Amino acid sequence: TITGYTGTNGAVVIPSSIHGGKVTSIAANAFNGKPGLGSVTIPASVTNIESQAFWDCLGLRGVYFEGSSPSLGSDVFTYVNATVYVLPGTTGWNTTFGSLPIASWVPFTYYTNSDNATVTITGYTGLGGAVIIPGAINGLPVTSIQYGAFSSGASLTSVSIPGSVDRKSTRLNSSH
Repeated sequence: TITGYTGTNGAVVIPSSIHGGKVTSIAANAFNGKPGLGSVTIPASVTNIESQAFWDCLGLRGVYFEGSSPSLGSDVFTYVNATVYVLPGTTGWNTTFGSLPIASWVPFTYYTNSDNATVTITGYTGLGGAVIIPGAINGLPVTSIQYGAFSSGASLTSVSIPGSVDRKSTRLNSSH
């Protein structure tokens, strides 16, 4: 359980494990009153966020969830004016989360192939770890991955590729 935060500014990335233990919860008041936060990224391992965890974080503009919707205590985002960003393919999300609006978070750069209305992934902008490439982006199937798309230097542990990707036409840089 994350019980507190001693930093003051910037982008916070909550780890999925600490000293070998899985991070599954954010305690009540853990980030309470930290006005300098710009964004918080919450790993898929977190399944519970307790009451007032982000109370009065006036500078917080984005909360990025890497997994499905966790259980949420009361007043978690009171006095916060942020957007909640969620990955495609995660579950349990509605149009709002704790009174904050939800938007799709696609940690990839890509282009739409106009000739056949498909998507090619050209780069990865996420934080690393286990990456799941969605089967579709904006309703269009992901059918290819450009060579070098994962050469950003992010520390990847695995990449899951959907069945929609044509494996014959996709070359991944295996050194990353």
